[in-house]
Amino acid sequence: MKSTHQKLHEDGILTKNQFDYLEKIDAHQIVSVYFELRSLLYIGVLLLTTGIGLIIYMNMGQIAHLALISVMIILEGFVFWYIHKHALPYANIEQKSPTPYFDYALLFGALLVISIFSYILIQYDLLESFIEWSSLISAIIFFFLAFRYDHRGVLALGITAFSAFWGLSVSPVEWTQFDFIDMGALHHTGIGIGLLLFLTGTALKFKNIKTHFAFTFQNFGLILFFISITSALFEGYNWGFYAWGSVLISLLVTIASWKKQEYLFFVYSAIAGYIAFTRLLVEIADDAPFQLWFLYIMVSMGGLVFMVERIISRKRKNRPV
Repeated sequence: MKSTHQKLHEDGILTKNQFDYLEKIDAHQIVSVYFELRSLLYIGVLLLTTGIGLIIYMNMGQIAHLALISVMIILEGFVFWYIHKHALPYANIEQKSPTPYFDYALLFGALLVISIFSYILIQYDLLESFIEWSSLISAIIFFFLAFRYDHRGVLALGITAFSAFWGLSVSPVEWTQFDFIDMGALHHTGIGIGLLLFLTGTALKFKNIKTHFAFTFQNFGLILFFISITSALFEGYNWGFYAWGSVLISLLVTIASWKKQEYLFFVYSAIAGYIAFTRLLVEIADDAPFQLWFLYIMVSMGGLVFMVERIISRKRKNRPV
């Protein structure tokens, strides 16, 4: 059976050089290493920033602190000079990297911001007093960089820093001294931030602004929301309210995500809904015989695994060639 590029060549649409090139790809004589090279570059950026942190930590007593901070700030300035020089104008649509190294330089600059803040807070004993605000400032910087220069990795850093700001504000450093606070506040915060992130992603889609960022916001939002509401089933005071809320919202998300073929969100909601439903069932039928509970666990878990496996198979089948 003739391949598509053979037919195109015979019809005169492809030149001989184009046909020979596609033939080599089809015969696996030419193999793309695009993703492997990108992975190596990202690993290189992470190793470089880790190495800088280790050098600072190991030589903190030998090198002047002001000199170390100055070197990091100068390096940060050089990175952002490179970014500003090569950056494309802002656009609401997804943009390609203007240079082969632009995305990695931007990620390096963002990680270097964390290194500078961490060094200053630790060195000058400001960790306990200003760690929340450093998280918030970092989040603002990362959100600006992500939207201005179109980088999903930096966006993920911004979401993480923003969530850390709220988490630290309700669970302060005194945890190290076993001075715990009401866990209910932490559940409410996680649920609220999760909903906020998910709605932000939905708003970006609706307003057609950086729509490729929507998945990152919604993914973080659903994970945080379902983890928070699930933990409230076992640690919250009004666990029944959380359980029914989790079942209802999980049902809505499963229906919507299935229609939109957002299978990852479908799996999140199905697992969270299953846990909440089981929690309610345990409370209602706690005196049921062990054999019945064993049968329920085996059948329900088997059904859940089968459903996930079918979703993965369907996603592979619908994957574009």
